[in-house]
Amino acid sequence: MLCGPSGVGKTSLKLSILERHPDIKLCPSITTRPESKTPHDIKEYHYISEEEYERLYDGDELIAKKIRQFGFYYSIKPAEIIDILDGGYDVLLETTLWGIDQLKDRFNNVVSIFVAPPSIEELKRRLKSQERESDEDIVLRLKLAEQVLSSFRRDMVDYYVINEDLSATIDIVNSIVSQERVELDSKHR
Repeated sequence: MLCGPSGVGKTSLKLSILERHPDIKLCPSITTRPESKTPHDIKEYHYISEEEYERLYDGDELIAKKIRQFGFYYSIKPAEIIDILDGGYDVLLETTLWGIDQLKDRFNNVVSIFVAPPSIEELKRRLKSQERESDEDIVLRLKLAEQVLSSFRRDMVDYYVINEDLSATIDIVNSIVSQERVELDSKHR
């Protein structure tokens, strides 16, 4: 699973992993935010209403803390992860730092990769260059990024990667994925 602040390159990393590892499937997150257009064709989210989120949350169908992020709820459906695994695929997903422990409590062989920016200034530059969000939204994302980075401890994740150069980071993350899959295969022989 990938985690890290907005704008750090997680979507590019997900696209690369899915391209290089056809036996890995992305598990889309659940969100109450409005649907947005993306320049790629992977389904990163299931867009649902707050009422539907409440129903799923109350029915214990989500891996979630009930916390709003940028005014919206986000989560993952464990049943969807199980469906992907039952289909013979490994699962790729994006989560938050607090989501890692929840996923590790429910599933075996969870590998977490935290992707960090080289600096907050570089993260700000990347968010502005995407031209997808207002200045106010960028300020909110930077505040959350600072909170995440200040509360982050290396022992919270299996791997920590600083995305200074996207091409190099793609190679590093795909090497991690390949190595972890080899180790997992050797454990099951």
